[in-house]
Amino acid sequence: MLVDILLSKSRQIKCFIASGETPDWVSQLGIDYYSDDGFIFDQNPSEVRLVNGLGMTNTDGKRRDLYTYYSDAGYIFPTVIAKSAVISSTAVVREGAQILHGSILNNNTFIGTNSIINTGTTIDHHTSVQSHCHIAPGSTICGAVKVGNDSFLGAGCTIVNNINLSANSFVKAGSVITESTGGN
Repeated sequence: MLVDILLSKSRQIKCFIASGETPDWVSQLGIDYYSDDGFIFDQNPSEVRLVNGLGMTNTDGKRRDLYTYYSDAGYIFPTVIAKSAVISSTAVVREGAQILHGSILNNNTFIGTNSIINTGTTIDHHTSVQSHCHIAPGSTICGAVKVGNDSFLGAGCTIVNNINLSANSFVKAGSVITESTGGN
């Protein structure tokens, strides 16, 4: 999905890095493949941008750690926003965040660094999704919600108005959250 978004915006993809065998689609697109990050460190951080393709299915911190490792080395992660996403002019989207197809960010929303707003998610007014979160496809976050750092919200969940979810929250797919967790 990220490759599709980048290509639709005429972004050049220099390489794909992951452990294991080269995925067929990488070869079909003519993208160079590396099984370790040695190639990255041969590049000047001011001349390349990195896109974090590591998803998140829990709150283990691997996505955050990858982002921090390369950021600390001087590399920049641009925001990636699908053309089909609808984003209010008053929304704030931080570095490395990814807003995927069909997502909606309404007025005065905040999306933190390195967070994923996955396909078809709706985030309503005055809501804050902090850094390194993954909001899975089809989720609905109502107004004035705060989602703490490193949280995972499963597919199709609903968070009602004025809820605070503490850092490292894990919400199961399809859940309806009507009470805050942890502190403010």
